[in-house]
Amino acid sequence: MTMHLSLLDNLRINHGGMTKACLRRSRALHEQLGIETTILTVNDDPTFPVVLRRVREEPDLGPSKVRNFYCDLADPKIVRKIADLAVDQRTDLAIPELPRRMAEARPDGVYGRVCKTSAEGDLTVYFDRQLRPFLLVESNNVSTGKPLVSVLSRPSVLSRRSSIVYQGPLHILKQLWVDTIIGEGPAILTFDDNRVARTFKDYFRPNVGKIFVQHVSHLEGGEEDNAKGRLRASYRDVFRSLGNFDALVTLTEGQQFDIAERLEPSCRIITIPNVNYSPDPLPSSSRDPRRGVIVTRHASEKRVIHALEAFGIAHDRDPCISLEIVGGPVDSDEYRAVAEFIDAKGLRESVTLVEYDPAAAERFISGGFTVLSSTYEGFGLVLLEAMSRGAVPVSYDVPYGPRGIINDGVDGFLVPNSSVAELAERIVEVADLGADHPMRHNAMSKAMQFSPEAVADRWRCLFVEIEDSFAERNRLLAVEPRLKEFRVSRDGCRVFLHVSGVTERDAVSMRIEAFDTLTHIDTAVSSWRAGEVAEFVLTDESRPEAGAEPLGIWLRIENQQVSTRYRVQWPSSWPQWTVSKTRYGNVNV
Repeated sequence: MTMHLSLLDNLRINHGGMTKACLRRSRALHEQLGIETTILTVNDDPTFPVVLRRVREEPDLGPSKVRNFYCDLADPKIVRKIADLAVDQRTDLAIPELPRRMAEARPDGVYGRVCKTSAEGDLTVYFDRQLRPFLLVESNNVSTGKPLVSVLSRPSVLSRRSSIVYQGPLHILKQLWVDTIIGEGPAILTFDDNRVARTFKDYFRPNVGKIFVQHVSHLEGGEEDNAKGRLRASYRDVFRSLGNFDALVTLTEGQQFDIAERLEPSCRIITIPNVNYSPDPLPSSSRDPRRGVIVTRHASEKRVIHALEAFGIAHDRDPCISLEIVGGPVDSDEYRAVAEFIDAKGLRESVTLVEYDPAAAERFISGGFTVLSSTYEGFGLVLLEAMSRGAVPVSYDVPYGPRGIINDGVDGFLVPNSSVAELAERIVEVADLGADHPMRHNAMSKAMQFSPEAVADRWRCLFVEIEDSFAERNRLLAVEPRLKEFRVSRDGCRVFLHVSGVTERDAVSMRIEAFDTLTHIDTAVSSWRAGEVAEFVLTDESRPEAGAEPLGIWLRIENQQVSTRYRVQWPSSWPQWTVSKTRYGNVNV
């Protein structure tokens, strides 16, 4: 039976839309398909069990299991499992002197930690309830000059001394932790967070599939220029390593098209939207059409002040319009700026600020509309929460979520990005809709298209495809390309690669792409010769110019949506060629 794991960087009490989407997907898979999902988090929080209890009070998580990296390491049984797997991951460097105050400390959760600062760097010591150290994190190890993590066994009655279980990088330890959870059976890992995806981009096991979910726009700041727009820097490492994943899931078809056109990822790319749970039946309430409800996270990209500026204009035209803004964190600069703006514009009587509320979506039931003024939205789950409860959305037309959800003028309104005046115009219009206006029913009908039943079935199909492709993927990964010969002329270069292990049904291609923007520069013309020899023609125009953005050459082998990539090292001069390979075929730049 296949094990399903979803990996998040953290799980907080006041979590945002990405975490909510992950939790709802796990719940839907359990309710609709009987697929049990274990959610893995790697946030360092000794009070994690308390956080988990609070999160379980909300309906999103459902019965899914949740495990935390640091809490698991506090369990000696987990450390023993890691010790069995980490036999080749020990350097036995000297254990640094532990801080004295650790003996006086008391863990305020599953574990405790103290930090010792010296000229050599910081040393963080994690200890269990018996004050036995189990994890040392050095920011700068004296012997290696690099960050070093050491996992220690617990002292036994016989030895009375800790031994080193593992020493090395933190990301390898996290991979070993996942190994202890998976065991020998097949598994599918779904990554909702780019930080965890970077940690596991090189992780490969023969019967383990990996899925990366793109929750935000892939372009920096929600830019519209897909061909030359800046790729989001925090995601660039993952984009370069998409060949290390079995599938890339986007939340809208528009983003799927743009990523496919821009990156041509050597993995499946498919659109599966987030799950929305609609009230069934919709509770009866006295709806106030002129009352707006905004549920948001106070961050710069949400541009809440844009919504307030538009509301102020609309309120001048219709003093009966009111607004409620729900969200946190209340200690952020953005929240303080919003509060100051409300006071400065004299809107305190008509605008209410409410802190984070896990049941905030239910406030839409008594409201008439919502406003979304973000710079970008990967999906915009809050739009569906509002629409399913009869609140009509007014949103900036930004990539990618709003235009993939709202049918302008039918079930909501789309406004040109950054046009505060038009946003205000639509707020006045939507506030004038009756409590039983057809647009509200259209909005509720649209939200039903994202039901747990519909979305879970699309995930089921993807899981089946990935499991069925394990054998083919492993075959492609066994391919060994090597240079046979090259010929240089004034027009460019002809490269002949011997690619062993391919069949006639395999497609072999070579392409050149820019290093930073990952834009597709050129595809080398290829032809077969002598069965297993592929010939590629690189024109002289493909030669990188001095000072230009670095280019990379990639060999791609594909069959039935299963593919792998190999990095062909760009030479300092045309006649120098080498081919390198990793287990997944995709070299991490």
